[in-house]
Amino acid sequence: MASIVSASIYSSQSRFSKDAASALFNSRFSNWSYHDINGLFKTFGRGPRPTKDVDNASLAEVANEDKIEAVVDEKNLIVEWSLLKKSLHMIVPLGLVFASSLAATSITANTRDIYEDLHGAPIISTLPYSLYIIGLAVGSLTGNAASELFPRRETLFVTAPLFALCQLALGLFRRFGLILAFRLLSGLFASTASIVSYGIVCDMWMENKRTVPTALFFASSFLGATIGPLFGGIIGERLSWRWTQLMFTFLTVPIMVATFYSRETTSTPNDEKTPFKLAAQVSLFIRLTLGRPIMLIFTKPSILFLGLTTGFSVAIQYALYTTLPTVFSGTYHLTWLTESLCFLSLSIGVLLGMSIHILQHLRLYASLTIYWRKSLTSSEAHTQPQAFPARYRLIPALPIVLLLPLSLVLFAFTVVPGYSIFIPLSFVIFLALCCFLLFISSLLYIQDEFRDNERGSAVGGFLFVVYLVGAGLPTISTVLLDRLHLTGMFGVLAAGSLVLGSAVIVFWMKGKRKGAV
Repeated sequence: MASIVSASIYSSQSRFSKDAASALFNSRFSNWSYHDINGLFKTFGRGPRPTKDVDNASLAEVANEDKIEAVVDEKNLIVEWSLLKKSLHMIVPLGLVFASSLAATSITANTRDIYEDLHGAPIISTLPYSLYIIGLAVGSLTGNAASELFPRRETLFVTAPLFALCQLALGLFRRFGLILAFRLLSGLFASTASIVSYGIVCDMWMENKRTVPTALFFASSFLGATIGPLFGGIIGERLSWRWTQLMFTFLTVPIMVATFYSRETTSTPNDEKTPFKLAAQVSLFIRLTLGRPIMLIFTKPSILFLGLTTGFSVAIQYALYTTLPTVFSGTYHLTWLTESLCFLSLSIGVLLGMSIHILQHLRLYASLTIYWRKSLTSSEAHTQPQAFPARYRLIPALPIVLLLPLSLVLFAFTVVPGYSIFIPLSFVIFLALCCFLLFISSLLYIQDEFRDNERGSAVGGFLFVVYLVGAGLPTISTVLLDRLHLTGMFGVLAAGSLVLGSAVIVFWMKGKRKGAV
């Protein structure tokens, strides 16, 4: 009897111990995965335990999960960098995008020297300028694909030196055909490096804290273009137009040194390279470069029509770099230095546009976001936790639909000997402000309109349309000025910007009322 009682007591104690142990195990190790347990065994030196339930497919899935977790951890570490470290890493993107835009317009101050050196027609001497912009258009496609497939730091180590070598060739070769070819390649490599640099900016900053870095990045691009004529005019006057191109080889050296000391920000795991994987990457690169962006251009109206609208405004600004010297020298009899200094009014407009964009985003856009999320019902807030309609990005661009044509007309009618030169320059400031706000508003709209798997290709297609349209007008701007004169030419440009600007109003009114999940 005692044995039966003791056995029952032992049985109950054993059952209690098993239940307690099971509860303790579930409370502490229920969330552990197979790899966490394997890691525990590895810690004690026993190695991974083979299991019959895990087949090769599940092992591959787990390995993929480990890579994804490592990518997420790496991404979180990059975002959590200190402000000083992020600011130091911004030197490379800002320097590259500034140099690429500076190289685009620096040649416009030496158009007459190119005409005399190469013995070509005036319209032929503007071809190096336009071909560089076409290179920027093609580079926006290759840069998007390179940014998605390859580490950003390694891509910069390839594209930035190639850009410098093309600029070196421009200063050495004498044949006009080679000059055109290297200007096209220079724009391609510069644009690729700029797109990859924008990816670095997006890697370092969270989306809700990306306003100021993004504004600084695109302002550097516009500022480089506005300072280019002054830079090219000073060096071209002292030395020659070829030295203007050679200087970019020396400017690239400190940027490459800064790139060498920077860290990789790519959030994609580095897999082992095999011939099969390299062939697949090349195929995917071609598909991302040509296939998806071109398809999105013709299937998504927002990319095409907003690209045409923004591209026309960019074309107007690019055309100013070739027409302003002729306009001001004939009316006010300015020297080459004074003509170049007039382009600084465009720089003032870009800085004002950047300030307005930052204030608008921090005050108006952020307030609208908070108000919109509070207005959602509980079910809507559950299905759309981060959604905000992309059409609100177009708020700064709405008044520009009227203000841009108005500034063009007022500029044309105030360039007369009876008025001070500061009056038309004030409208040039306003023109640059409108172009910057229209560009950055449309670009952010495209980013918010598309999901992550299409966002890069959508931005690449948008920039391709923008630069392709922007390359056409500078080539014929001098011919239009001779045939239509100042008021006729700027009247046509004002009418074109007004018609194309209606696309902004259409996408504001017909845009999605709900954001993307």
